[in-house]
Amino acid sequence: MQAVDKAIEKKVSVKVAAVKETDVNEIYVKTEGRYIRIVYDNILYIENVGDYVKIRTINGSHIVYATMKNLEEKLNPKYFFRVHRSFIINLSKIVDIEESNLVIADKVIPISRANKPELLEKLNIL
Repeated sequence: MQAVDKAIEKKVSVKVAAVKETDVNEIYVKTEGRYIRIVYDNILYIENVGDYVKIRTINGSHIVYATMKNLEEKLNPKYFFRVHRSFIINLSKIVDIEESNLVIADKVIPISRANKPELLEKLNIL
């Protein structure tokens, strides 16, 4: 019984930790030797650039040594979605969607065919 209670307690604490992580609305990134706090609402999109990732914000951009997969896991899926193997977008910053592209600020971003149905499902479409 003690072992079962201990296992249940661990599982509950893991769920609580996961909930706390998803409530976070900011991310810290290391760029130019320092950590910078970026609020989710300021991020427009994230673009893969070789071994680096470019985080485009309202105020400019930051180049970070990271993988798209790692960033995708850290970002809250409520606000962000990977529309293409090279792009993660902030869902609230979409200006326009056409066939296989979307526009955020002045950037035209491709939407992969595999990800388009899930993107449209996440959006509030009439």
